[in-house]
Amino acid sequence: MKKHILFMLIYTLLITLQNFNSYSQDLIITKLTDTINCKITRIQNEYIYFTFKYENEIRNTLINKNQVSTFKYNYFREPEIPDAFLPSQVEKTQIELLIYGGIGKRTAKLAENLPSNMKSYYRQLIKGQVYGIDLCYYINSKAGIGIKLSTFYSHNEISDVTFTNNYGNVISGNLSDKIFISYFGPYYGSRIILDPIRQVSINMNFGAGYIGYVDKGETYTNFVIKGNTFGMNVNAGLDFGITDKIRINLQVSAYSGVLKKVRLLKNSNYRIIELKEDEYEGLSKIDVNFGLKFLL
Repeated sequence: MKKHILFMLIYTLLITLQNFNSYSQDLIITKLTDTINCKITRIQNEYIYFTFKYENEIRNTLINKNQVSTFKYNYFREPEIPDAFLPSQVEKTQIELLIYGGIGKRTAKLAENLPSNMKSYYRQLIKGQVYGIDLCYYINSKAGIGIKLSTFYSHNEISDVTFTNNYGNVISGNLSDKIFISYFGPYYGSRIILDPIRQVSINMNFGAGYIGYVDKGETYTNFVIKGNTFGMNVNAGLDFGITDKIRINLQVSAYSGVLKKVRLLKNSNYRIIELKEDEYEGLSKIDVNFGLKFLL
């Protein structure tokens, strides 16, 4: 847990420092091999809009994407154009909606004293499906704030399992678990645009929020276990543009959280259970997701 927090703090520092240099100058290289020292203000439809300096005069213009061989953001460290001369489009806000799904795996280790058949059962439960929604409001071309909602689901069941009930009687029955782990919280987002023409960019987010845990299961009787705790999330993704308003997103996410107490509902009885340290329920997991991002 401490390692996760330290990693996330270092990550936040790095992306914050990266955003201090928002107004370094960009480079455009045309297909005629002309180079342009400029500030790209926006890319819309078939055109790249930019501001440049020509004979001590600041000008705003545009160029068709078909005339451009390549271009790079923040290529020149020393800006040629003062910030005051840049048009407002550089700070143009943008809202992005990401809808995604994928697979996840919990990282907590299984207890060493589990029987082999139970280890196989619980190994299936630590892998599951993931789906979620991210909504981010970018305050400029690099930094934004957002909200994340993500759910992990896993299920497994086996029959003819032998149990000892509360009265010491040995009985047989089904064993099943349906586990839901939900995360909801704000995040700080950062992006690095690799290829504005093809709308290829790297996105990095860090956040903290609420983690909810639900296990709907059956041993020799039905039960529900619930819990909630504080959690942290960090993710890195890669966007590929397919239209001006839609992008394909590939994303890897890591979550960290631990349950120290749970609420158990069984046989119409409800009680709160304080877990011992060696019984803590680890909720940390790693997800790999695929999604569509919409620019609103």
